[in-house]
Amino acid sequence: MLYARTDLRRKRRSLSENTLQLVALAVVGLFGAVFVVAASFGAYLAGEALTAGSLDAPRSATSGARSAAAALWLGIAAVVALRTVTQNATLDGTGGLLTTVSHRDVAAGVALSEFFGLLAYLGLPAVAVAVAFAFGAGSAASALLVLLAIGSIAATGLLAGVVVGFAVRNLTVRSAFVARHRAAIWIVLFVAYLGAFVTGVAESVTAPLLSVARGLPIAWYGDLALAAVAGNASAVRAGFAVGLTVLGTPLLVALLVRLAGVLWYADPVAPAAGSGSSADRSTVDRRTALTGGVFDRVAPRPVASVAAKSWLRATRAPIKLVFVAYPAFLLVGPLSDAVETGAVSAYLVVLLAVYGAWATGAAFTLNPLGDEGAVVPATVLSGLDGRQFVAGLLLCGAAVGAPVTGGAVLLAGLLSPLSALGSALVAAVAVALCVGAAGLAVGVGTAFPRFEAARITRSRRAVVPSLTAFATYSLVLLVGSVPGLLAQLPPVAEFVGRIADVSVLTVGLAGLAATLVLAGGAGWLGFRYAARSFEEYTL
Repeated sequence: MLYARTDLRRKRRSLSENTLQLVALAVVGLFGAVFVVAASFGAYLAGEALTAGSLDAPRSATSGARSAAAALWLGIAAVVALRTVTQNATLDGTGGLLTTVSHRDVAAGVALSEFFGLLAYLGLPAVAVAVAFAFGAGSAASALLVLLAIGSIAATGLLAGVVVGFAVRNLTVRSAFVARHRAAIWIVLFVAYLGAFVTGVAESVTAPLLSVARGLPIAWYGDLALAAVAGNASAVRAGFAVGLTVLGTPLLVALLVRLAGVLWYADPVAPAAGSGSSADRSTVDRRTALTGGVFDRVAPRPVASVAAKSWLRATRAPIKLVFVAYPAFLLVGPLSDAVETGAVSAYLVVLLAVYGAWATGAAFTLNPLGDEGAVVPATVLSGLDGRQFVAGLLLCGAAVGAPVTGGAVLLAGLLSPLSALGSALVAAVAVALCVGAAGLAVGVGTAFPRFEAARITRSRRAVVPSLTAFATYSLVLLVGSVPGLLAQLPPVAEFVGRIADVSVLTVGLAGLAATLVLAGGAGWLGFRYAARSFEEYTL
């Protein structure tokens, strides 16, 4: 209990010191209030209809309750499992903590802290729905049974999620393969997660999963919630649901304690274990030589060295680039529509161009000095001049981002209503934006550097660009990309052409020229500013 109280106090203090999180929480709370009101009204109508016998198919009420119970249980378990893997299974100061407190108490504290956190989000909506349903059904007992069902779902689902999370964490510290390829595994999982929503696989999997879950014991909590008002709710299943909670909770706690002890007291396997240190060094040397050789072919040795160093640093610690993936969620909707309809919209082509250019600049050049970390003095005194250092960073980002973005935009454009010429123009704008974005980002990142590490997860910290750099870079890039990208959209080009009395092709070329001037100018100014700042940097 002491650990749970301390952990909750730390979370509250951390939240109160983060203005951005408080604002985000307030926004979520506003939308959540609307949802609670709508859910409560729906629960009232459902209770009233169930008691009055006005439902066309009373059996569907029980079936719906079972589905809702199973979905809520699986949702809680999945979210808690993910939080456990990424945050809760790793303790701060493990050695000192476990010498003063039993790992059993700490494991129970982890679960309690997570339960109270879940209660903060689920408690008020659960009470509102239960009371509204009871009013509609005219049965005070219904409120208690609904609350009992939701509380049991939260307790057992949470414990199951924590157990799964600890099991996964044990796998990551005991398997040399997983430890060695952990970053690649996370990337594959993230891409698969996005792909599931883009291709519609998530929807096709969800329905069969819920159908199966409706027949599992976790769905019996639906019978428990309706036991006082629904005649077709199974009293036997409701009783078994109570028994499932009474018997399952201590079993899950015992399993949690066992897995926590194994995790916290075990020596984690080294990522290089099992293959021999000399072989691993040889692999690293080959990778370094290959990367350096690629950049050496297109740039002088000092520039290529900076580019190779930045690329290898990113591949060895990809968590530093996790922020680049967040805006990709904006593409899920348009990509999903394209997969479902079989048609790529011009809007999606423009989004791909903007996101590709943004990611190219943000990945390697938005925090040039902060990314050097403790080796800033060595880098500044290494003999590199400012142009070489900045050019190496630009080469690392643009050499990867420009061709990938240009190719993706060209392919999407050819599949869209855009003409072949329009697709080529948008691809050209995208490539120009990538190069300009890299120059813009290095200038903005130099003006607003960040040297201190930010918490990515509870157990991982990394130096990422500052919020000021993010906002400034994104705004300037968006403004610069507007003329060239919007001018390629047929409705915009036709409208501007009618007003200016010029052809659509002329509008497209004018927009392209405007973006080239803006992107090139911003990139050149950013390049010069960053190079001069590097040469004038004082320790």
